[in-house]
Amino acid sequence: MVADYSVMPDELPEKPEGFKRQLIMHIRMGAGQGKASYGVVDAEGKRMPFNYAYEEDRRHPERNYSGFIIEGHQDKALSWQELRAIWPGWIKERKKS
Repeated sequence: MVADYSVMPDELPEKPEGFKRQLIMHIRMGAGQGKASYGVVDAEGKRMPFNYAYEEDRRHPERNYSGFIIEGHQDKALSWQELRAIWPGWIKERKKS
């Protein structure tokens, strides 16, 4: 899915109030193991160009993560505050294209 960057905000709100997750995929891999990915829509229902994801594995807790995934930063799940910090530059680059 390609987002319409022109309608995206220049900054994200301090808190993701009104934002909702929409399940894309969930996999349960046994007791204490699972992962999921969610699309994110803002309070107005616009699909945002980032996802929320988590992985839980009780046998290998070092692999556990949860947070936001955005193009160019897939190596680490970001907290909302980390996402807010990179967002202005990230969206500015895409709006130029």
